[in-house]
Amino acid sequence: MSGISTHNSRLNRSGRVLVVDDDADFAESLVDLLSHAGHDCAAAAGPKEATDLARRFRPQVALLDVRLGNSNGVDLVPRLKERHEETVCIMMTAFAEVESAARAVRLGADDYLQKPVAPEMLLERVQAALAHYDLSLERRIAAERLRARERYLRAVLDNIVDGVITFDLEGRIESVNPMARRILALPNEGPVTVNVQDLLAGADAAPFQWRANNGSLLGPRELEMAGPRGSQCVLSLSVSEVEDHSPPTLIAVVQDITQRKEMERELRAAKSVAESASRAKSEFLAHMSHELRTPLNAILGFSQLMDQEIKGPLGAPEYRSYVRDIYDSGEHLLSLINDILDVSKLEAGRYELREESVDVAEVVERAFMLVRARAEESGISLSADLSAGEAALTADRRMILQILTNLLSNAVKFAPADARVLVRTSIDAGGSYLIEVSDTGLGMSEDEIKVALTPFGRASNLSSRPKEGTGLGLPLAQSFARLHGGDLSIESEVGRGTTVSVRFPRARVTPRS
Repeated sequence: MSGISTHNSRLNRSGRVLVVDDDADFAESLVDLLSHAGHDCAAAAGPKEATDLARRFRPQVALLDVRLGNSNGVDLVPRLKERHEETVCIMMTAFAEVESAARAVRLGADDYLQKPVAPEMLLERVQAALAHYDLSLERRIAAERLRARERYLRAVLDNIVDGVITFDLEGRIESVNPMARRILALPNEGPVTVNVQDLLAGADAAPFQWRANNGSLLGPRELEMAGPRGSQCVLSLSVSEVEDHSPPTLIAVVQDITQRKEMERELRAAKSVAESASRAKSEFLAHMSHELRTPLNAILGFSQLMDQEIKGPLGAPEYRSYVRDIYDSGEHLLSLINDILDVSKLEAGRYELREESVDVAEVVERAFMLVRARAEESGISLSADLSAGEAALTADRRMILQILTNLLSNAVKFAPADARVLVRTSIDAGGSYLIEVSDTGLGMSEDEIKVALTPFGRASNLSSRPKEGTGLGLPLAQSFARLHGGDLSIESEVGRGTTVSVRFPRARVTPRS
């Protein structure tokens, strides 16, 4: 049997069978036999009728007589195959026409039978033909899926943003996607005849190597090479091997990172300039603070002597008021210098904590002493609720005092007359130490809170009031809290007041001795 295995002849498979024979009685007998065996059958007497019928019937098996009157059934084989290539064509021929049947097989027929045909033989051949049909159909579907998958992968490869080059173990290039051609300035079409060693040669003309001395693939690397028109370009390149592929195939993935490297160089240069500027600023501020403090100490000292009239009366009563104004202004200027110097130290990372066990209640009382005079002048009441009095805080005492002083000064400075300012301490549910400063002042919007936490920032509804200050109080308090591993947050509502919360981590809370 030519081209058809008898392995599947035991299967009871029904199918569509077309009988083409100009002997109407013979054709009818075949149709009856096959129909009785469960097959769907149709019959035609000549090539044209058979072709028209096959278009509608789509036979899986065609039984073709070699002699069809004045026509040759052999010529019908390619016409049927053209319409439906899986159709299995079996030639039927008398003994004397065996050579014609053999020629039909060479032209695409799948088998032939000699007349007269025994019923068992016919049914067996039809069963085998149907098994062959199923196998051919499965192969065609699998091939179509494979071609569709290949088209999909090719589309992905052609549109991917990385350059992809495939090559064999000798470096012979098998494929180059459009992005790789663009990166390497290759022609848009046509084979790449140069090998991968030369194609990816470095700027020093050293051949590209993808394996180490021990045979393992080299890891990702950056490669400097000559670009188009003599320019230099930098490529990011990695090589991997396709697993379970025969013959062995390697894949090089290429990215042009020239612009990225240039941006990195520019960023490093800008960072260096910024760091130099920051160091210069810090040095300038440190120098200026020292130079300003010396005359300020003299101003403060002499104004105190004059206020106390140690060397005799000042004369006109207005002089005492002038001297006090000089002292107050000098103290304020000294405070501003200290704040600016603190910001400079924080930015330079030169601020060191001097940790000790701090009694926060004592620090609160000290902060109250520093702001009480101004609070009384404005008719603002100060009060405290120290619920965390049994716990101490491991911290830098001077920083805790400055945090409280800054928060209280802001509250007193911007609160209206008869406002109330409250300091609360507590241990929250997570064991953290919480210090809150609340006031019944003007309050702030969310946008104004962001501005207030920015160095030298002033909230708009506060800056409209003629109050002195640099806008460093809140940023400094926040920075000092973060140096302790804590943080500062603000809750406020315009017209309803403000609450500033400073939280210190649980690890800093200890029982007070």
